[in-house]
Amino acid sequence: MGDLMIWLMRHGEIDLACKGKLIGQKDVPLSRKGRNQALSFRNLAKEAAIGSVFCSDLSRSYQTARLISEDLNIPVSQVRALREISLGEWEGKLVKDIKECYPDQWRDRGENIAEYRPPSGESFTDLASRVIPAFESIVASTKSNTLIVGHAGVNRAIICHALGIHLQNVLQIGQDYGSMNVIQSRGGVLKVESVNCSGIF
Repeated sequence: MGDLMIWLMRHGEIDLACKGKLIGQKDVPLSRKGRNQALSFRNLAKEAAIGSVFCSDLSRSYQTARLISEDLNIPVSQVRALREISLGEWEGKLVKDIKECYPDQWRDRGENIAEYRPPSGESFTDLASRVIPAFESIVASTKSNTLIVGHAGVNRAIICHALGIHLQNVLQIGQDYGSMNVIQSRGGVLKVESVNCSGIF
């Protein structure tokens, strides 16, 4: 394994109709602001000498990756394992409604965020069990600086892994729409350089 920089981005903002809802794996597009957030990283991608681009197969992730990489002449590789956490029966529902209708389950989730599974959904431990092997495979197989466009949960799981901290801390890691994280891989050893940076830096 050589030395490379991994630019780990959360996709841009999604349609405002989703505001206040748990989205999970529902496939929703970028908003206009989300597209502009992606475009704002085009120059950075060139300056960072990005040589490979990966994203999930959900449209908000793929759209972000395509907008950033259009001028790089690099194919975008979609990786299903990088999909956002599945929230099962809670997907598409307003957070306030879930809190009101399922107060005990919402409390249990908050107390054990690493292991709690919504009905028919995934826990963050389940998420990490598919995301981390995919991430490690990308790092091991690429020799150039790499852009990965993920999701809030996906990126948080990767950052927890890179920092060596427990998934119970996952929600303490900020991941705004269109934000960028930078992880250095030196001989396979990961070092988190920055977290949740927005705009050009």
